Amino acid sequence: AIADAKAALKLDATHADATLLLAEQLQKGRDVQGAADLFKRGIADHPTDARFVRGLAWLEVSRGNTGASVAALEAGMERVGEKDAFDLLVP
Repeated sequence: AIADAKAALKLDATHADATLLLAEQLQKGRDVQGAADLFKRGIADHPTDARFVRGLAWLEVSRGNTGASVAALEAGMERVGEKDAFDLLVP
């Protein structure tokens, strides 16, 4: 999956699904910093996509950084719009 996501990102560097897939795979492979960087890049490229905010928040919780997780969720709620903001309240 990592090779496929990287190949897709070579074709379209801002492809949301490929960026998300690669970030999740890196997180599973314990490349936490690489995953965090991709989640943040995804937020920058797709500021209204709640999937990147949730991914970053969960990653921060996994690292034991609850404050950063809450900050990511709060910032995301301002960007994603009312419909998806509810999904960010759950984590």
